[in-house]
Amino acid sequence: SDKSLCNIPARFSIEMQNRGWILRNSIIWWKRNCMPSSVKDRFTVDYEFLYFFVKNKKYYFEQQLEISKWADKDKRYYTGPTIGKKASEGEYAMSKGGAFRKDKMRNRRCVWDIPTSPYKGAHFAVFPEKLVETPILAGCPEGGIILDIFAGSGTTCVVAKKLGRNWLGIELNPDYIKLAEQRIANTQGTLF
Repeated sequence: SDKSLCNIPARFSIEMQNRGWILRNSIIWWKRNCMPSSVKDRFTVDYEFLYFFVKNKKYYFEQQLEISKWADKDKRYYTGPTIGKKASEGEYAMSKGGAFRKDKMRNRRCVWDIPTSPYKGAHFAVFPEKLVETPILAGCPEGGIILDIFAGSGTTCVVAKKLGRNWLGIELNPDYIKLAEQRIANTQGTLF
């Protein structure tokens, strides 16, 4: 109806599932420095969705960790599932997937605070490189191939190259293809 959101992200997600894809995560990209909005009859949107889909129940995934700022304050870290020991010393805590690790790291969460970043080129919808680093590291081994079917200015291809992954970008707009080619050519790959 008039003025109603189209709910395209949700519709896309549902259709992907209808076509046999498995939705593993809905990730929220929080853009704390989003563009101001002139609307006065709704809230300003400061996030976008990223969906993590797979085709099979078994798939490549390299767990991504982040620092747990609350580990020292949370008594479960000290009393966790291992009776008589700090949870951080227990077998559960030390396992790769354990909730309480000795190094105070935890599994990456689903709300990613990544500010937008300026781009001087002629493409208006360039996302920050930081946004695609985690999905590439988690979902593609070194030497694997990243496919971006809407390559635009080539951000995903640039990050894939920096991280030692092969890449393939598809883009219809010839102006964007030139932008992407320049950016990718000026990017150094990994040194290892």
